[in-house]
Amino acid sequence: MRGANNGLPMTCSLRMSDGERARLGHDGYVLRNKVFDAGQCGAIIAACEKLAVRLSAKGQGRKLRLGGYTLEFKMELGVIAKWSPNLPIC
Repeated sequence: MRGANNGLPMTCSLRMSDGERARLGHDGYVLRNKVFDAGQCGAIIAACEKLAVRLSAKGQGRKLRLGGYTLEFKMELGVIAKWSPNLPIC
């Protein structure tokens, strides 16, 4: 089955099972394993790396510290990056 996901085949149903609904109610989140195959993971990694290069090339944007995080606004790219504590800020 193909959907609105850049033509990549979907490898699982997006519907939650009864068990997933129960975990969502109890834990507040659902974790699914093996949602993407190795090829899809490679495509996601490549796209993230390409985005990181574009973000770095644009220089630093306006920053806002919010709690323990820093948000960096790169409006010309339509991106708001959230930097985690103890990680370098580009």
